[in-house]
Amino acid sequence: AHTAAAGAPSEGWDLTGNLAAMPFPEMLQSLNQNRKTGVLRLNTRFGMGEVYLQSGEVHHATFAGIADGPEAVYLLVAIEEGAFDFRGGIQPPVRTVNSNVMALLLEATRQKDTTQALLAAAARRAQA
Repeated sequence: AHTAAAGAPSEGWDLTGNLAAMPFPEMLQSLNQNRKTGVLRLNTRFGMGEVYLQSGEVHHATFAGIADGPEAVYLLVAIEEGAFDFRGGIQPPVRTVNSNVMALLLEATRQKDTTQALLAAAARRAQA
């Protein structure tokens, strides 16, 4: 079992932690292996991401109003800092992702350098 980071978990959330301790790809694989249904929220300096799972597979993902579907997952894989929480039993509102978790993570890894460069540029624009 994974222990949550210091600090009480958010009310009603099953699992909370830090991306530095539990990277998003590992979290996603764990939820997939355990066939979880619910929403994984990632709170990052770029904004909030939400990944909805049904029986361990990603059905919908959205990120900070920037991207939905697989692209949102690729962005979230590229972000290595932030906090997460998972709440079980929540159904995906829509289906925007049809790839399985392994395929999503492979593609996210392939695009990671490009995605991180895009995020860095977005952060610089935000600070300007």
